[in-house]
Amino acid sequence: MKRYPMPKEFVKELNENPYVLKATEWTVSFTAEFKQFAYDEYYKGKSTKEIFTEAGFDCEKLGDKRLQNFRSKIMEQSERECGYEEKSQYTSKKDAQVNLTHIAK
Repeated sequence: MKRYPMPKEFVKELNENPYVLKATEWTVSFTAEFKQFAYDEYYKGKSTKEIFTEAGFDCEKLGDKRLQNFRSKIMEQSERECGYEEKSQYTSKKDAQVNLTHIAK
């Protein structure tokens, strides 16, 4: 299945949502607060689409695959001792490598 970038206007809209840590044409990183909220709502019986809609997201633009992946990641992260993480720590792989190199020294 081929991936397509999200339109720039939609990326801008996503970045204005308080539950989004960072959005690009290819990825969306959500806040730990939203991940915890979503997890709690799943166990109250709400669907992924209901949760995202209530949080102000356009589910049609996000797409079913992205919503399914989000749910899987939330369930996986909920079982970890460290809990939910905010993964948009680095702006690129290059930044991450620079920072990891700095730590290794």
